[in-house]
Amino acid sequence: MDANPGCDRVVLAIDQTEVTDVLELGKDVLSRAGCVKISTHLVQRMAPGRAALFVRNHGARKIFYDARFVDDRSDNVAADIRVVCGDGRETIRPPELVSVHYAVGHKGLKSAVDAAQDRTEIVVFLSSSNWSEADYLTMHDAKPEDTVRRYAQIAADAGVRSVMCAAADAWVIKQDPEIRHLTIYGTGTRNTGDPGGEHKRIVTPEVALRNGVDYFVIGTPIVKTNDPYAALLRYGKEISRLQRHRASASHRRR
Repeated sequence: MDANPGCDRVVLAIDQTEVTDVLELGKDVLSRAGCVKISTHLVQRMAPGRAALFVRNHGARKIFYDARFVDDRSDNVAADIRVVCGDGRETIRPPELVSVHYAVGHKGLKSAVDAAQDRTEIVVFLSSSNWSEADYLTMHDAKPEDTVRRYAQIAADAGVRSVMCAAADAWVIKQDPEIRHLTIYGTGTRNTGDPGGEHKRIVTPEVALRNGVDYFVIGTPIVKTNDPYAALLRYGKEISRLQRHRASASHRRR
């Protein structure tokens, strides 16, 4: 039986800018999260493969490199992915997941999927929980869920299987029969009382799960506490409890 129920559904967003910050978290924390998300801040201090290896060596089971590659040339997008994934001959293991921004368009997304060749999972960034609805109306003249639906459809058509979006927007994907198969990495999830940080659109794990989130991308409420290990377990237990409750409710309805 899993000694840390629910933690396998947590993508621990360390997004640290210093190597010492990763060391301070320690293997007890990094090894219990289902996946560890690193950003370009850490990669800029090492080569992409070396950054992933460094975090792996300190306990991470899987690496999500949140690069959010964006370029108007599809060949450049493909080149970025090949740098991260290698050509299959390198001894360094590539990250299990790499993000690409939806702004690369259908051609760019398809080139990313083709370049990855199943060595890594392409995750398309669709929406930010750091932006309010007013921000989306200003930038896209549309509500966030409409933006997510539109670009999720483009991503799915390009062969993408996974997306990252605000947990508040995930429902629009799961309610659409043409894109509900996409795996969703949801951001902006917080237990009641936890600091929101820069996130403007926050939902609880219960709402995120109801919206269809498959994996919970959580950073600050865990890594910025005095006891990250306890905070990670707390989120894991809450997610596990909610999953059991949903499974039980579904069974009763049959």
